Amino acid sequence: MKSIIDHETYGQIVYDESFWLGKKTLMINGKYLTKVNRKTFSYSNETENKQVYLGGNFLTGAHLTIDQEKIQLTPPIKWYELLLPILVFSFMIIWGSVPSLVLMFPLVGGALGGLIDGVGLISSILAMKSIKRVSIKLLAWLGISALTILINFLVATFLIAALV
Repeated sequence: MKSIIDHETYGQIVYDESFWLGKKTLMINGKYLTKVNRKTFSYSNETENKQVYLGGNFLTGAHLTIDQEKIQLTPPIKWYELLLPILVFSFMIIWGSVPSLVLMFPLVGGALGGLIDGVGLISSILAMKSIKRVSIKLLAWLGISALTILINFLVATFLIAALV
């Protein structure tokens, strides 16, 4: 997820974080900062060298600390961006684990169902976090949830047909 902030003192700050790899890059005024360690970067301009501390992450919101000044780079995840995907994940895990419910509407339980549901959960959180408008976030969540349920249903139907 890429975030661009215009700061009055430091100019344009570009922060890029890969959710899957955890790789973080930081650029101030078109110049990449060198990484000292996991959370510390070195920033140098014409007059001085500074240590820049990067805190937070994709879910909690990233912030930059330069000279005791905290600059928010990305907002933290909102409660509904986490709750809605977890509700769908929980629903499918519970439904797939109860045999009488699976007879009514087949959903895969166990490790395979958990894998499918987990991919849907992560995809839904990523989509909701990266989209700005709330209405589009909800549509993305609804679409990913429906697709996850459909895949789960098709796999369960295939497994039931193969076993019978």
